[in-house]
Amino acid sequence: MKRGREGYPQQMRDVKRILDRVFVYSGSKALYFGVKKKDEHSIKCPILLYHTIGDGALSPRLLTEHIDFLSSRFQLITLRGLYQGVTSGNLPQNPLVITFDDGYRDNYELALPTLEKYQVVATVFVATGYVGSQFQGKPTMTPGQIRALADYGIEIGGHSVTHPDLRQLNRCDLRKELAASKARLEDITGVELVSFAYPSGLYNSEVVEMVEEVGFKIAVTTVHDFLVNPDRLFVCPRLLVYSYDSCKDLEAKLNGDQHWLKMAHIVSLPMLSRLEAKSVIGG
Repeated sequence: MKRGREGYPQQMRDVKRILDRVFVYSGSKALYFGVKKKDEHSIKCPILLYHTIGDGALSPRLLTEHIDFLSSRFQLITLRGLYQGVTSGNLPQNPLVITFDDGYRDNYELALPTLEKYQVVATVFVATGYVGSQFQGKPTMTPGQIRALADYGIEIGGHSVTHPDLRQLNRCDLRKELAASKARLEDITGVELVSFAYPSGLYNSEVVEMVEEVGFKIAVTTVHDFLVNPDRLFVCPRLLVYSYDSCKDLEAKLNGDQHWLKMAHIVSLPMLSRLEAKSVIGG
């Protein structure tokens, strides 16, 4: 199969772009957002999901292009900032949140310099059981590197200890996964954690209840959308960023051209979450 310049199958990228056009030009997009206008309670605040940078994933060059594009059009805030803005009624105009999942070392080595260059912030979710080692064959950040991110102003969020399917755990083990990861990261950063990302985007009502019970205030999924419901802050949607996404592709996500993906998620969320996470991190 022919490969694109960023290592993702060219055919898959082309298929997605065709589906984007069908969604837009068939009138489905207009119909979808016409219905969504009735939900005036929700707030538009895209939350982008990145994983690892370089080595078969999103290139540092593309990340720089993304940050340049986003910082010129949006007010970049952390997920903590989103929570505080929603609860206080004082969100900035055109807010957007950049998130990175898992805690890969390249988030410190490659992403942080770019964020510093543009003087913007992000939220990084760390699976604490892999701190200072490897996750899915890629090196992860050390406690010192996590602390350096926090000192710059990057928000550190919880992502469990071992990155399991939280739905499969009994109540005791579920609490341990959530509370232990929160305590470890608070010890490293010296900052109380408020944000959590469900591993692989998988959750159910019992998981959501426990996330709130252990003290988190807001949590993110992998459901495709950019509308945040203030009454459902423990199931905030995110837009997945792929290794091949140009700024044009990013703009399509932010314009709603890919909201056909939300319907696909509703039909088969677990399968799509696993496939998309795998493609985002490059294997």
